[in-house]
Amino acid sequence: LLPGTPTTEGLIAPPNSPQPNPPTITPMDNDMPEEKPTLFWGDIGCAGEDPQDFNNSIELCFIGKANTTDTDRIATLKLSLKIGSLKAAFDLRWLERVIAAKTTEEKMSTLMAAELKSKDVGKRVTINRVEEWSHIAWADRVEHLTGAILDSERLLINQVRKKLPRAMCDLLGSHSSWTAFCQAVQDLPIERI
Repeated sequence: LLPGTPTTEGLIAPPNSPQPNPPTITPMDNDMPEEKPTLFWGDIGCAGEDPQDFNNSIELCFIGKANTTDTDRIATLKLSLKIGSLKAAFDLRWLERVIAAKTTEEKMSTLMAAELKSKDVGKRVTINRVEEWSHIAWADRVEHLTGAILDSERLLINQVRKKLPRAMCDLLGSHSSWTAFCQAVQDLPIERI
């Protein structure tokens, strides 16, 4: 320092003086999608391409992301379309499907129709691209169906049990819950049924 140059060391700024702004540091944006969605072609002939699933994959990119704006969402959507299009055009072409809710009677009817025939026991079936034994797939389906029906007293277990082949029924004991019943069906050894 030159002689006579004032220093700021040990000085306190007067209350009305402006404080210097600290430099702005922009951190990496952790609120952007971590995985990019698969590109959407939009061709009707493109096998396995579901427009609603694609739209859902875009939305999943932003779940739990704090500072996502509509502009970010639209930009991600536009960048994910194989053909140059906007979301409005996408929504015009592929309207969201409205799923009709089933009544309790329809749910009950579906559960009561779940039958495992003797001729199907011991066979492998493919469910959602996974191969498994038919009795395991049946138990999974029944357990899923019972989740939609209020059967707190478990009165329907015996009725549904009658939908199994006799040889399987003989191997099953009594069960106090749907989970226990379905697990017992899944646990039946294939060589005994």
